Amino acid sequence: MSATPTLVHASATKIMVDGEQAAGVQKIDFSISRNRVNIHSTGTDERQMAAFGPLHVDGTLVVRSTLDKLDKKLYEPIEKLAAFQIVVDLQAQGGTTGKKKISFDECYLDRKALAMDATGTLQTTYFFSAVRVREE
Repeated sequence: MSATPTLVHASATKIMVDGEQAAGVQKIDFSISRNRVNIHSTGTDERQMAAFGPLHVDGTLVVRSTLDKLDKKLYEPIEKLAAFQIVVDLQAQGGTTGKKKISFDECYLDRKALAMDATGTLQTTYFFSAVRVREE
């Protein structure tokens, strides 16, 4: 028996930054990768084994206009840098079942990029890293 996929309702999804809903979010992307070292033997092209290290979580948050909360964090002096949390509250279509939460813990901003399109709409992309991601 195959599982039925959950269709996420984008307009009902909430993205929170340190407990406050982020306005104007257009997109959030993230990737998780694990350090890996391939171990080879002399005389063969094939990997014999692999050694694994820590996970790395990197993401981007694209918003229409800007998010003052994140802009302030980006310009803090090094001695005042503080981690923040991003929580994505996914709501299934219909809103009754299939809810899922993705939490990015101990985030730091790496950089931001601004872009303005032909219609005059400003979009800001915030690049962040996180210590961990949890899916509940």
